[in-house]
Amino acid sequence: INAEYMGGEDVSYVAYPWSSEKGTGDVIVIDALNSHKVSVIKAHKTELSCLAFSSDGTRLATASTKGTVIRVFDIPESRLVYALRRGSATATIYSLSFNHNATLLAVSSDKGTIHIFKLTAESRKIYKEGRNVGSISDTLSNMWDNVRDFAHLKVREGPIRNECVISTSDTRVMVATYDGVLYQYGLDAVNGGQCRLEKEYRLLDAPNFSA
Repeated sequence: INAEYMGGEDVSYVAYPWSSEKGTGDVIVIDALNSHKVSVIKAHKTELSCLAFSSDGTRLATASTKGTVIRVFDIPESRLVYALRRGSATATIYSLSFNHNATLLAVSSDKGTIHIFKLTAESRKIYKEGRNVGSISDTLSNMWDNVRDFAHLKVREGPIRNECVISTSDTRVMVATYDGVLYQYGLDAVNGGQCRLEKEYRLLDAPNFSA
């Protein structure tokens, strides 16, 4: 995993993986404008596989090599605000992508499924209520990670690496695969559910316009 960078006029952060102990998934956040460390986030119990900032730099999403839970932190406070349950089976996370105002997060993996999570006050309430269940243990920790996806789609069978983004209108999900296919899915931003395939572009079959 490489470092993740978010830059703007007022803030400029760099986040990169670091292990205080072998096999742990910590993140160091650096203020690049002022050249100082903002925080060390103990994000996961296993090594990190993916990081992503929101466009305004106020949220940081993380995934580990286990790939079952995605965590979202407030920046610069580095406070955990969401734990998102992708699934129970181990998966390789390919990409994490916030929408423009950080109210949705798209997660793609080698399972061929893309999950879209709603990051709202309502889902925050669900997470906080789950955190009030009894004492700390691995079993209860799994119970706490109870924010489920709002919408989802299946790209196709097989571990085809891909990247996904949500349109600025929040009505489409674009998925680009590493074998040269671009998919456009419709997203119901109100009701969620299964996203419908609208268009498919085979980029490697496009005409060669080079002189």
